[in-house]
Amino acid sequence: MLTQSENKVARIRNNISGRFEVLTAALEIINDALQTEDAELFKGAQNSLANFERINLEIDNMIITTLATIGAEGKDLRELIAFLKITNETNRISSNARALTKKLQLYVKNGEIGDIKQYVTELCKCAINMSEIALQTATSDLANEEGEIYRKMAVEETKSDDLYALLEKKCVEGASGGVKLSAEDYQRLNAVRKLEKISDRFMAIGALIEFAKHGGKLDMS
Repeated sequence: MLTQSENKVARIRNNISGRFEVLTAALEIINDALQTEDAELFKGAQNSLANFERINLEIDNMIITTLATIGAEGKDLRELIAFLKITNETNRISSNARALTKKLQLYVKNGEIGDIKQYVTELCKCAINMSEIALQTATSDLANEEGEIYRKMAVEETKSDDLYALLEKKCVEGASGGVKLSAEDYQRLNAVRKLEKISDRFMAIGALIEFAKHGGKLDMS
């Protein structure tokens, strides 16, 4: 039978897992909307993320209360500290995803997605893969070799960085004179960059998961 402390930590784990499920589902909806060029589908992603920060705040309060009352030690303590920072990172992902969907919805409606669609969908797939890695490993009791989670995340982030660099190059080469971006291309790149930022946030989550599972130094920046 689990102790009161173990029950509280298990409940928080389940809530954290639920956050990654929401993010994965939202990113998959965005990807489906891009693939089909159905602007209305983007609303599903926006709706699924509507109360994301509020629910995360409730989880934060649960974590803080647990830390203050149960005197967690060892792995439980590391997990709770990591989860407290993970909710902050997922808030940033949610914020970037909501801003992205609004822009992509507009581009699809206006027929301005075709020439960058391939890059954006591949960037979205990288973000989905990273979210799935987080979902599979953050709350799992299965053993992972130290550094394994971070390395899996790093593969996807590298793909994301390379894809964005290729898209940026494409836009620059297509610009008048080959050196200056149009205002429209600049705005589209700025919107798509949200996906690269999402991947960056998942990398931070990967480091936090490693800390929760294996200890070591926690980056508090």
